[in-house]
Amino acid sequence: MRFKSASSIDGPFSLNPLQQHKPNCLCCIGQPDPSFEKAIDTLTRLDNPRISGLTRAVAESFIRLCRQSANGMRLSKSKVKVAMKLKMKFEAVLFTSEEIERMQAAVLDAYEETLVLEEEGEKKKKTTTSA
Repeated sequence: MRFKSASSIDGPFSLNPLQQHKPNCLCCIGQPDPSFEKAIDTLTRLDNPRISGLTRAVAESFIRLCRQSANGMRLSKSKVKVAMKLKMKFEAVLFTSEEIERMQAAVLDAYEETLVLEEEGEKKKKTTTSA
């Protein structure tokens, strides 16, 4: 667990000693992921048109949903349905499929470098284990 100092900036990778961890808390799993923060910023700033109901908490949940995907961060049909319902925490409507597509494209763009590095790491593992 990473605790923030008094001078540090608030973010999903740091907790003060009084805060509780959420299930699958990202501050407890490996090193901080700068792509996660970049994706949150990108999602919360999506314009033309602005996506209503897309708060920081919803953005974090959406990104975690994408990271759980075994298909290169692309959501399956069932996960798209789950993602559509994320908005219902704050509004009595669902995200549209167009909004989900825009959000997913933004996340994929933010994670482009990370996904390339992960793919290279997997290739290295395969060549090491097969040798």
